[in-house]
Amino acid sequence: MRSPSESATGHSGGSLSAPPDVIPFLGVPGHQRGGGPRDLAAALRRVHAAGVRRGFLLLAATSLVHDVAGSPSLERDVTWWVRLCREIRCRTRLQIVLIDTPGGPDATSLAEREPSRVRVIPDLASGERAGVIELSRGVCTADPDLLAQAGAMGIPGYRPAELDAAIRDGTLGGLLTRPLVEALPNSA
Repeated sequence: MRSPSESATGHSGGSLSAPPDVIPFLGVPGHQRGGGPRDLAAALRRVHAAGVRRGFLLLAATSLVHDVAGSPSLERDVTWWVRLCREIRCRTRLQIVLIDTPGGPDATSLAEREPSRVRVIPDLASGERAGVIELSRGVCTADPDLLAQAGAMGIPGYRPAELDAAIRDGTLGGLLTRPLVEALPNSA
């Protein structure tokens, strides 16, 4: 048994310390996190299995009829989400993870239209979904539950209208890199 004055390597005189590459939010109290350690581990496995190796923006595509002006049909909604994926790819280093939402465009069909740096994680259990949100550097959706969940975890949440305005203004790159760079180390 180690005494309080022994380090993690067993040498005396040092303090216990975690390796420097441990994901910082693993030490955050559970009530501020989206799920338990098992959920987060499962989410990390799903993210890695999807081929995501660095920071990503989570897109939960929704119908935009009430959110982005001029989108009266689902097909036009799909076109908008594909355009957003292209803009993110062009203006940031972030990868994109798509998940399905009820009544929204199919994530797989969106990814097929814009395959570069876009990954789909299907069939997320609620705990895994919370973990994927927690691992993300931001969430874009019109789904109020997902936005609230992200907000409760301190993850930036964007409504499509916000990103649409940033695309039109040419400020999307700055919007998505400014608050997101500290959320997850690239090595994770």
